[in-house]
Amino acid sequence: MRSGTFNTAASFGRELKAQALYSFVPAARKFLEKPMNSTEGKASMESGKAEDEADEADEEEAGAGFIKQLFKDLDAIEKVEGTDMQELLKALESLFAGWTWLARLVPRGQGGYPTLIIDEANRLHEWSLSESEEENLMTLQAWLIMVTKQMGVTNVILCSSEDFFKFWVEAHFGKDRYMVGVVGDLTEEESFKFFKWLLKDRDVPPGIWKEIYDYFGGRINSLKHIARQLSWCRNDEAEMQATWEKARRFMQAKSWAEIAKGMQPENLPQKWTRPVLGIPFAEDRLKGVSPLWTPDEFKLLLKRLTDAEGGVCSINDLRQVIRKEALFSLIQHNFLHYREESLFGGRDLDWFKGRFPIVMPVSRPKFHAMKQVLSDYK
Repeated sequence: MRSGTFNTAASFGRELKAQALYSFVPAARKFLEKPMNSTEGKASMESGKAEDEADEADEEEAGAGFIKQLFKDLDAIEKVEGTDMQELLKALESLFAGWTWLARLVPRGQGGYPTLIIDEANRLHEWSLSESEEENLMTLQAWLIMVTKQMGVTNVILCSSEDFFKFWVEAHFGKDRYMVGVVGDLTEEESFKFFKWLLKDRDVPPGIWKEIYDYFGGRINSLKHIARQLSWCRNDEAEMQATWEKARRFMQAKSWAEIAKGMQPENLPQKWTRPVLGIPFAEDRLKGVSPLWTPDEFKLLLKRLTDAEGGVCSINDLRQVIRKEALFSLIQHNFLHYREESLFGGRDLDWFKGRFPIVMPVSRPKFHAMKQVLSDYK
């Protein structure tokens, strides 16, 4: 599902149906047509076969009936009113259950479990802003648990760039009902290959590339942004150097301003808290939460991070010098990137031998900005 397109159950249902009709349903129909035609042909074979062949024909006829049911499930999805999330979830549940059974029968590699990917899933928070949407959120939560952990008929991937979303998922779904995967930064070798590919294999002066990687690291979006700007340059090293330096100055100023805000937490906007599912809705529980750290704690944090290799610090170590509530408030306000040891992804921290979970600057430019802010606010 596309990011930023749902903040109510109605908009979620509309987007989910649109994506299902755009990709999954057409592909499923195309996949089913071949076995459907083949099975019906076999089921209509002439009578008079041996008894064992008749039994096989009965099984094939039953299979044809099963595939017809899958087509009915696909039709049911198309008939659901676009904003009726609950009816759409029922139709998808029936389809996923049948599809998973079918996937076990076809040759390996020709079928697979359905996978629902929800981008910017942190927007599910917004459903808690009204009593009716909170009830819809509880319905969706129960459905996600049912089709994954209980029935095992689909995979669900909740994507978010908000680190605090992990804690929300843990509170609402439970620790044993999800696994964390991390999209980490590229290695230096991977970054260079990716950057060259973005520039369509144009030559990148070694000195410029070293400066780019030292500043941005292997952050994919940052490399794409710089490559886009350099792509307009002629194959002239001086022009590329000037373009890169201008982009770096802009990013330095922006990153410094964002980190410097942490020195004045009283001036930062509040972050909304969300009511816990299962607790009766109350308007006063939607009030915002102000930053919970002090300027002195922020300076101490910057000192610890900038002294650490790669800016990576174990939370267990930081909690000895910074209050727990202050540390997690900094994560909630996007001053820190939180990372647990994940089962897949996140190879960029394979070198770290300390104890997880860890926190680190949210980007390499922010790491450089932390050093400058710490120097400016001595």
